[in-house]
Amino acid sequence: MPKPERGRFGDLMRFAGLGMQFVVWVALLGSIGWFADSKLGTSPWLLVVACLAGAAGGMWDVVRSVLRDPSLNRKDARKHGAPHDDAS
Repeated sequence: MPKPERGRFGDLMRFAGLGMQFVVWVALLGSIGWFADSKLGTSPWLLVVACLAGAAGGMWDVVRSVLRDPSLNRKDARKHGAPHDDAS
């Protein structure tokens, strides 16, 4: 049974969720880096490394989510009958 089509609000929430995933990764690892810096006296190096690791983890999570969702993946969306533009 095909999934019901999402409206504009559903699409907005899906993309907002992807953005929040990225922010949570950076904030979580950044706070761990800040805490470690305060305990070890290595400020700001662990914070910087942790934020970069959080950004990498966040991007990995977003890309993984996009590739898993056929409505966001252009090639899979075509297989499922989604419209596409001929310009690409």
